Amino acid sequence: MKTVTLTVKQAPELYLECESITPDSFAGKKADEIAKLPAYQGKEDTTLGEYFTIAGEAGATAAETQIILNGDCSKMKYIG
Repeated sequence: MKTVTLTVKQAPELYLECESITPDSFAGKKADEIAKLPAYQGKEDTTLGEYFTIAGEAGATAAETQIILNGDCSKMKYIG
């Protein structure tokens, strides 16, 4: 199993919708590709890389991918 670690760089002012943080979305991707996945803050489109430092590499499938979140994720929703 491979691990992707997301560390919060900055807490968002509004709630950040992180629907892209799933093993299915990360499967087969490297850190730079994961950083480009979408996130939404209010009406603003952004990317995971704006709010997280991303390290590691995902497994080939969702079952082979573990995700670790570090930092204050209290203003982030729809993770998983």
